[in-house]
Amino acid sequence: MFTYTRLPLPYYSFGLKMLRLPSNQYAMVASLEKALCDKIITTSGLTLRSVRNAYDFLVEDLRIDESSLNDLHTDMIKG
Repeated sequence: MFTYTRLPLPYYSFGLKMLRLPSNQYAMVASLEKALCDKIITTSGLTLRSVRNAYDFLVEDLRIDESSLNDLHTDMIKG
C-alpha cells in the first residue's frame, strides 16, 4: 500500500535518488534510510530515546530482519 504524507522541506529532500528508466524517463526513489526516517517521523506517539528503543521499533514493531540493519548507511542518518 502506498500513502503520501507531506513533510517539511528538509525532511523531503533527504535520501532521494534519481533512477533512470528506459526511454529517457526518470523517477525519484527513496533510499532505505529515507523510508525508515520518514516512517519514524510520521509515526504518531513514537519517541525514540535510546538506541535500544530504535532497535525495538525497527525489529519488533516494523518486523525488519536484524541482519538487514547492517546494510543501513547510518552515517547518512547521523549527518
